[in-house]
Amino acid sequence: MKIGLIDPSLYNNQGAPSPNLGDQVISRAVHRELRLIFGEATEIVSIPSHAYPTAQSVALLKDAQYIFVGGSNLLYFRWWRPASWKLGIVGLTFYRNLILMGCGWGGYGIPSGYYGRWVARTILSSECGHSVRDGYTRDMALHGLKLAKVINTACPTMWGLTPDFVRSLRRTRASSCIFSLTDYDKDQNADKQLIRELGLLYDSNLLFWPQGAGDLEYVRALGYSGPVIERSLESFLNVLTSGVEYDYVGTRLHAGILCLEHGVRSLVIAIDNRAKEISADTGLPTIERSDVTGLVKWVERGDCAGITIPIESIDAWRRQFIFSASKRVAT
Repeated sequence: MKIGLIDPSLYNNQGAPSPNLGDQVISRAVHRELRLIFGEATEIVSIPSHAYPTAQSVALLKDAQYIFVGGSNLLYFRWWRPASWKLGIVGLTFYRNLILMGCGWGGYGIPSGYYGRWVARTILSSECGHSVRDGYTRDMALHGLKLAKVINTACPTMWGLTPDFVRSLRRTRASSCIFSLTDYDKDQNADKQLIRELGLLYDSNLLFWPQGAGDLEYVRALGYSGPVIERSLESFLNVLTSGVEYDYVGTRLHAGILCLEHGVRSLVIAIDNRAKEISADTGLPTIERSDVTGLVKWVERGDCAGITIPIESIDAWRRQFIFSASKRVAT
């Protein structure tokens, strides 16, 4: 069986990775979930969402039974300058019946518009239910883009955070902390204060995760001279599976979710709609950037016990494909 994937972890049509390693975290979860649905032997063919498709890249999707759009905040369309999801003439001509999987709206204040509705009607499936990552995106997709079938499933990176798993998460503070900042959303005063507060709370036992291409340069400019995780997903996973107990505090949403997946008590500093809306729906621990009191309170006695994912919605979205896959095997 062949599945197509519009993949945010790919930056161009030559296969270069996205400079934001959070896209790799998303893609990792999307591949995992697709294989759970369709089987380990499923062929998954990926082309980038960050680059305009070409005739050659679109040809790779030929004969795919389904084509999924694998997450990230790419769900908005505009004709007058490129959006996060690059479509172009080739995409608008050849993309048809695409299925959203954990996608999010691009940000607050971005309208759907007539053009967005036309694009959605043209390239997205009208038969399959679309998975989106939060209630705000669901409402924009239903009422703005006028999609008929939209399910709020949370982000696929969170689908493993079942009630049993959440109950198993450590509730006590660790002696060391992984932290992150965001190169494209800087607040030097607030970010310097975060580093100072974490240094005091964790007795300077800090480890920086540079998820974005410019994150390390930024944190060094703020005066941080401590240890840094090598900038690769493999290195980050090696730290998380090393057996050393860490907490996580930072502005990088998907770093925090990946930490949770590996049993790390995590607090996300909400700097945009993504963390705010996911937190509102799932109880993911978040604070505002300026909330120093909330930071101290969480480090001292916070936990992740309130996380609740929409299991019934996730299962409903999966079932439409599980039935199809089973039927295909039977025939």
